Amino acid sequence: MENRTTAKSNYLSHLIATSVLLVAFVIAVSGCGSSGSKAQRLTKSQYRAKLVKINTRYKPRVTRLFFKLTTIDLATGRALDTQRCFESTTEFTKNLHEIVDSVVALKPPKEFESLQRRFLKEARTSIAIIDQAARETETGFLACGTDISERIYGLPSEMRAARIAEAVWAALGVRYNIG
Repeated sequence: MENRTTAKSNYLSHLIATSVLLVAFVIAVSGCGSSGSKAQRLTKSQYRAKLVKINTRYKPRVTRLFFKLTTIDLATGRALDTQRCFESTTEFTKNLHEIVDSVVALKPPKEFESLQRRFLKEARTSIAIIDQAARETETGFLACGTDISERIYGLPSEMRAARIAEAVWAALGVRYNIG
């Protein structure tokens, strides 16, 4: 049980780091903040400070929600009921999107653009899967506990995105062990 909890904690770190960087990567690929933009490109230290602040703000909340969704109450032997599962999953995905929205306005340093392009494909794939899982909890098609854990835990795209995110954190000088 403890190994599974540790693995989930590591996965959650991947998810948070990936989500925090997602929109910064969208900016580079979509052209937002291109040379015609009025937004100033952030310095490496400014970018680092903003990403760390976002991570610090959301990590406790996202961690709590992730475990609430994917675990079974040891006292009752049950996961959340359908309504509470839907509400919690909706709150979880809302937080992931808020992380992304928080980064949208950031114009990352130019040196991160190639990493951003690689990361974007993987992060989009992961978030789309999590969004679909959230929609399926409303009808009870997908239940919290084991069912949702098997759906969103350890996604291959998330693992690839996490490796890229870890490289970004390292390049920013942030010691961030996500694996």
